[in-house]
Amino acid sequence: MPLLIIDMHMRLLISLSLAIASFQVHGQSLIEQIAGKASSGEVGQARALIDSAMQGADSNNIAMWYFQGYVYKELYKKNQGLEAKKYGDVAIRALTKCMQAEGEENADYTSQSERLLVYLLGQYFNEAAVNISARSYEIAQSFFQVYEEYMALIDTRQLQMAGVKFYKLLASTYALHAAENSEEAIILYRKAIEANEHIMVFNEESFYAHYNIGSLSYTLSKIDDPDVSTKWLDKALLYLKKAEVFEDGRGTEAAKALLAVYREVGNTEMVKEYEEKLKDAEK
Repeated sequence: MPLLIIDMHMRLLISLSLAIASFQVHGQSLIEQIAGKASSGEVGQARALIDSAMQGADSNNIAMWYFQGYVYKELYKKNQGLEAKKYGDVAIRALTKCMQAEGEENADYTSQSERLLVYLLGQYFNEAAVNISARSYEIAQSFFQVYEEYMALIDTRQLQMAGVKFYKLLASTYALHAAENSEEAIILYRKAIEANEHIMVFNEESFYAHYNIGSLSYTLSKIDDPDVSTKWLDKALLYLKKAEVFEDGRGTEAAKALLAVYREVGNTEMVKEYEEKLKDAEK
């Protein structure tokens, strides 16, 4: 038998034993029914039992939270897109409640629910990335917003890395889309800037974000309304100067971009300074 199948059955056995152990008299037969339906793959029937139980006193039982999370996670896997997210959101909320339960007697539940929650959030991140690639931007962000909210409760370092990765992909896709679509270029470039600004929420010293905001602002100065051209050029200079600091001598991309902007605004003194700087860098 493949290891994956063995692992799945082991998890179900653990889930069943945990759930039954938590019930003394009230609800024992119900949890056994739910566990049995879940372990046999009858998640639709398991869901019906859970939904009914959640209308009564069992709604505050940790075992019921766990099984609601488990069953709705399985329903998430059986669906796609926003239909899947509908089930996934319920699973994530239930597993989070279970994970946050206090008391040593609940330790097994909290650890199991955290494991399932990490799995689901990983799926949400992947779904967000897939939807960016498909240019379904709103759907992508709806998945990532849930990921961000709940991963913050588990692993802030992982959230930081994932946040940078997500918004880098979003920003670069917006920019590429803008270059291919002249009719919506201004809107898309602005959205690319917003996505880069989100990167700085996770890494305020990001060279990548500062450089791209500067470069995109310079691009917008050429194609946006002439009345806001100066505003975009000022923003380009502001962010490219910061990018140059963060680049810290490891390259000359920021300096090259600054030279282009200074030429555009007609600042001959700074043009000369950056031309000399780039010549020195080539030596």
